[in-house]
Amino acid sequence: CVARRNDGTAVAWGNNQNGGDASDVDLTDVADISCGSTMCVARKNDSTAVAWGWFNATGVDLTDIADISCGVYACVARKSDGTAVAWGFDCRGGDAPDVDLTDVADISCALVCVARYSSPKTISDGLSDMSNAFSDSSLFVASTLAAILFLFQ
Repeated sequence: CVARRNDGTAVAWGNNQNGGDASDVDLTDVADISCGSTMCVARKNDSTAVAWGWFNATGVDLTDIADISCGVYACVARKSDGTAVAWGFDCRGGDAPDVDLTDVADISCALVCVARYSSPKTISDGLSDMSNAFSDSSLFVASTLAAILFLFQ
């Protein structure tokens, strides 16, 4: 668990390997927080983010961050330029090399991660060889266990 205090600091507790131990990250000047069951992320007021837990986002560029979301096994961060980065368990959205994470308007993670594009896209998920054209209100859900496409008109 993690809590953000009114003074902009945050405190974490719980199982140490799953995000309860945040002693290796700086939890000051925190603007937003998100935790899944195995990791946490905090977005700071300077538009950087810090991550800790089972997957600590080693090698992931957490600068220029506009939004964050953690699900059960993966986290995603949307940058102010409309790109997004993901990390965590590969089969739950943490590894997204075949997903176009540009022109992203919104993000969300639960069991898998979801990105809503801000303009029409043609997407090939690389998992089941499907290609579809979407309107700007579409959602793309990515997981190596299943590629599920939702279209909201």
